[in-house]
Amino acid sequence: MQLEGCLSRFALRELLELCSNSLVTGAIEIQAPSGTHLIFFVEGRCVHASSPAAQGFDALWPLFELGDAPFRFVAGQTTPERTVVEPTPNVIDQAVALARQWSRIRPHIPDLDIVPEFVTPANGEQVRIYEEDWPILSGVDGSRTIAEVAHYAVLDPIEVCTGLLRLKERGLLRLSRGRAAVEQVKATKMLPPAPRPKPRLKAKAASQPAEQTSFFAKLLVAVPEDVLRPVEPLPDASTPEPAERTIEEVPAAAASAEAAAATEYDDILRLLRA
Repeated sequence: MQLEGCLSRFALRELLELCSNSLVTGAIEIQAPSGTHLIFFVEGRCVHASSPAAQGFDALWPLFELGDAPFRFVAGQTTPERTVVEPTPNVIDQAVALARQWSRIRPHIPDLDIVPEFVTPANGEQVRIYEEDWPILSGVDGSRTIAEVAHYAVLDPIEVCTGLLRLKERGLLRLSRGRAAVEQVKATKMLPPAPRPKPRLKAKAASQPAEQTSFFAKLLVAVPEDVLRPVEPLPDASTPEPAERTIEEVPAAAASAEAAAATEYDDILRLLRA
């Protein structure tokens, strides 16, 4: 027996319940955007599910988020794999509930590659942090993705996403688009400033005379012309100086001076008496 159709006309839950109630053995093949999904039944019991990225329950529940996808049921197809052990009705209920929770999270967190970052609360308001949020906060460092935070805190990804949305509503977190975007911003901030271009020197005209570079030449140009007066020549060192008098000549010169002074004194007295 082979059954074909679309999930928009035949809901996935109804299809799984039909296979379970009919006690059939076979496989349901669903062509999802992520690839081919297979769900195996043995005498009406779901025993295995596979997808390109997961197996077991993790490969089954994302199918309930699909709005439409083609499927077909191939009777008699089996597999030795056994990744689903719980009763089929319980598996269906859990898958539907999990898909419903993710449908509310997807608009805010489309995938687990998003990086949560801390932010300062607006207006310095005090924010109450509940006990269940502490394991999540301990894994947030501004570089880990949500999947890595879940692995670090040993929590289910949906629990981490639910906690992150609570913290975001309180103004403690923001959700970046991915690790690549965060690394690019950090690298841009760490880049050194661009060096300033050096000023270009203007070429001198060929007709311009060469500039004097001598220090004394620059000094003469800076001194006013009226300051540059001719300096009187110093006495020649070769001009003979008057000879020094000897010791014997000094008393004789002194006696001669005294005699001349006495003669002049006598002349003055003679004129006064006359």
